[in-house]
Amino acid sequence: MAKKIKPEDQVGYTFAPEEYESPGMKRMQEKLTARAIELLDLEEGKILDIGCGSGFSTQVLYDYGFDVVGIDPNEEMVNKAKERKLDCVVGSFEKIPFESQTFDGIISISALQWADYKKAAKEVSRVLKNKAKAVMQFYPESEKDAIRAARLFADQGFKTELAIDNPENPKKKKIFLLLDR
Repeated sequence: MAKKIKPEDQVGYTFAPEEYESPGMKRMQEKLTARAIELLDLEEGKILDIGCGSGFSTQVLYDYGFDVVGIDPNEEMVNKAKERKLDCVVGSFEKIPFESQTFDGIISISALQWADYKKAAKEVSRVLKNKAKAVMQFYPESEKDAIRAARLFADQGFKTELAIDNPENPKKKKIFLLLDR
């Protein structure tokens, strides 16, 4: 049987805002963001939401009381988030549009797998303050890919850890890359 190619794996594909507007997608984003906040273990601070999409995760961070700004490479998605009165701008893992040492923490839900890990690690390191933390939920291609991502972030001076929720259930398995300085 041929491997099914997902739309997001096709060259030039970008998500449209309507793909993220279902109640199920919203619930999933809220659950993943709440788990990432738990793993981040910060009570307050300025947080960057990388790959914010239409703003579900950004809203959760805001509701938890964080000073939050989101970035996404898709301008349509950023505009949808802005319609929700969220502070979001166009940007990506490889090009974060903020000054060095701006953020106390970073959260990213379901976006790291589309980034160049090496460039992302450099940019995340650049914009995080000293003693800051980050949590990135992602879908690596393999265990080897997850370890490679962790190693590239470690090369930027982070203590790295992979947290895996539901490791025995492939449909519910969630991988989080934890970064600490």
